[in-house]
Amino acid sequence: SSITLPNDAYNLTDIKEVLKEQAEKIGLELKREKKYAYVIAAILKNKDFVNTSKQLKLINPTNDYLAKSFS
Repeated sequence: SSITLPNDAYNLTDIKEVLKEQAEKIGLELKREKKYAYVIAAILKNKDFVNTSKQLKLINPTNDYLAKSFS
């Protein structure tokens, strides 16, 4: 699942809020479909359209967005 923000985001707090909202949405979708995920990934694109990504492989699969967060 991905989104494009209507405006550029410069504030880390705002970016974290968007990531949290996406995690909640995906977690609810996984629960509804009775599915689990082993990998959590986030890709951010800067103003020059350069991607920065981070992913985390979980030991135990989850569909709970509160189970693990990026630091």
